[in-house]
Amino acid sequence: MDQKEFEQAFNRLTPRRKQVLRRVLAGETDGAIAKSLKIGEATVRKHIERTCQTLGLDNNHADERRYKRLEVAKLVAQYKPELLTNSTPVTANQVTPETANAKDTSDAEIGAAQTPEPTKLAEHPQDEPDVIWQLPAMTQSVREQLLKTFSQLIDEEPKRKQIAKNLNKIGYEHYLNGDFQSAAFYLQWAIEFNPNLGGVHYNLGSTYEKLEDSEGAYHHYQTAANYKGRAADAALSNLARLDILAGNSATAIERLLPRVTQVKDASVKSSVHKNLGWAYLLQKQYSDAQYHLQKAIELDSERAASYCLLAQVQDIQGDEKSALASWANCLTYDTRDKRRKEVAWRSPELDFWQFQARERLKPSGN
Repeated sequence: MDQKEFEQAFNRLTPRRKQVLRRVLAGETDGAIAKSLKIGEATVRKHIERTCQTLGLDNNHADERRYKRLEVAKLVAQYKPELLTNSTPVTANQVTPETANAKDTSDAEIGAAQTPEPTKLAEHPQDEPDVIWQLPAMTQSVREQLLKTFSQLIDEEPKRKQIAKNLNKIGYEHYLNGDFQSAAFYLQWAIEFNPNLGGVHYNLGSTYEKLEDSEGAYHHYQTAANYKGRAADAALSNLARLDILAGNSATAIERLLPRVTQVKDASVKSSVHKNLGWAYLLQKQYSDAQYHLQKAIELDSERAASYCLLAQVQDIQGDEKSALASWANCLTYDTRDKRRKEVAWRSPELDFWQFQARERLKPSGN
């Protein structure tokens, strides 16, 4: 079905069926629609069935009632998304431009509806996980209404999980582009569809951190840390980082030390060692700090923060030659061509450390 075919099919709907359709899109149940429009529930279901036929949708499905509502919502989202935001229910006695001169179809007449049977269209709307990819092209209000409708109508766990994964990917793309508000929107909805994805909680925690919502970041990092795998380990590392920034370096050490040997991903493990080294530096345990910072660099030799922190330790230890080399690397690995592509935001402390590096590397007398 294309746009023109949809418009032609939609225009064939009777005024009453358009009323029912709007209430379906607003998420009302058959019973609620019947009560509002003062018709029987069987009539409501018949209107929905005839609407599906008019729009070229297949009614042969095991869970037919829910399927019809979902397919109609997907089709509308694809070809007439404004209906999703203009789907405020109309009371049974309210006169609208469409109903002013229209003859209603009663229970007795529903089987003899005047709408002609349409030719079955060759193309049906995409599956709901695929429709999710169209969300960024929609307006905010349409996105919200479509996701609300899907959340109400889809209860099959595999579909909800797939939608959550797709929303997470969209949110992550917005995160990489620095659009953190949009990233938060998609990630919040991903959790609505499947709250048991540790990676989504981690991504949302990171997004909240960029939005300077420390409470939200802490909450979702903690949730992610309760799972297993890379996201859980990364969340734990970021929790420790927030501990350090809050002046709780001892808590950061207690959080990370028991887990450091269990982390498998090299990049995440480097981050864990970096944060341990930072915490030990603040605790004035310089040998431990040096050990963990050097381990961080072994695992990821292009992480600027590890060099910045190691330089501070080496300065304190009086190793000027090594410190100058580390300060230089603190700057070298954050130049535009060296910076990681996936980093759309820098931690504020790195800016300060690089200011220190530039000051430390100034020639004498300047």
